[in-house]
Amino acid sequence: MTRPAGTDRGGDADWRAFGQLVFDVSKSDGTPRKLLDVSRLQALGWQPKTGFREGIARAYADYLQNFTRAA
Repeated sequence: MTRPAGTDRGGDADWRAFGQLVFDVSKSDGTPRKLLDVSRLQALGWQPKTGFREGIARAYADYLQNFTRAA
């Protein structure tokens, strides 16, 4: 038997009380992607100082340095 989404996270609620789970495929599924559009800033002369790959590498290095702990 399958359970409705989200009812397996603890608690003693009887999942059968929720009834049948039906998906409406005419509606979007989940949160829309949030993309940053910098075209208006670029039109005003703004340019990024850090490229995408370098930014990812720097963020990862910062994470490793500041947020990881020895086991």
